[in-house]
Amino acid sequence: MSSLALLLDILTKANLATPAIVAIIGAIKSGREAGKTDAEIQEDSMRIALETRAITEEDMGPQP
Repeated sequence: MSSLALLLDILTKANLATPAIVAIIGAIKSGREAGKTDAEIQEDSMRIALETRAITEEDMGPQP
């Protein structure tokens, strides 16, 4: 089992695997498989994290 697969398994079993974590792990795995550089993978992962944060902040904002 790869390190990322092991991490995802542990987080899932501990009920800590949020959709954002799963998406970031997926971006890392697919980036590695596609031969992307660390910088490219980090950029993809940060995009996912920032999109998730924006959605969360919007959801938690004042409700009409």
